[in-house]
Amino acid sequence: MPGPGFGPCEVCGVETNKRCSACVQVGIELFFCSSEHQKLVWKAHKISCGHGTSTSHKPFAVPPLSKDEMASVNQRYTKPFITQFGMTTLQSDLTSLSGLPPIVHLGRLEGPVEGDPIMRWKAWIVAACRASDQWRVMTSSGFEGSDSRSHVLRTYSTFICLVYQCLKQDKQLPHDPTTIPGHTFLSHKLLILSKLIELDMTGNPEHCRNYRTARGRLQEWIKNGMLSDNPHFKAAFRHLELLRNVDEAGGE
Repeated sequence: MPGPGFGPCEVCGVETNKRCSACVQVGIELFFCSSEHQKLVWKAHKISCGHGTSTSHKPFAVPPLSKDEMASVNQRYTKPFITQFGMTTLQSDLTSLSGLPPIVHLGRLEGPVEGDPIMRWKAWIVAACRASDQWRVMTSSGFEGSDSRSHVLRTYSTFICLVYQCLKQDKQLPHDPTTIPGHTFLSHKLLILSKLIELDMTGNPEHCRNYRTARGRLQEWIKNGMLSDNPHFKAAFRHLELLRNVDEAGGE
């Protein structure tokens, strides 16, 4: 039986004591059973690698929208798109989330995601902008076979929006969502999962198995409250359902 200092590999779930050394130095424990598995998800993990959890370390900050992303938001702002919750538009979503009229919330989309004194839930709003583009891709041609940073961030945003939605429904989401307990650690794990679901879409049996097991572990960790003992916080995640792969959805 594995002892202290062991944990499941973030890719395959095998118990190991090998960890990302850069993340260990800032208080984050991410286990990888081999350099091959660490390299497999590096394109995603490098976005957050080295960002820690304590006040003495720089926490993970969601990158602000780039000029290209802002141009895409403006282009798609009123165009309908479909999600797992139904048809919507960015205009409708951003107005509802921010509580601000379009002329105001559009003007506040740029800049740092954390700590906006006026726009509530800015981290969610920025994620919604990226996720809306990912929903468009997923419903038209599936996941793109791209290792680009923007692609990973869109997939990550799709995941984090599901987490924020659960907290919002139970009135547990703070003005700045990045302050929720375990947000930096959650971001590390969701970024890795974003790469694993992309690999899952190749149909390779090993990649499909890795995504299913990683998704299950992460979903269970979130439902247990992440790093919070607040029972209301835990209860908010009782209906959380991270994106299933095709095999899982078809097996129900």
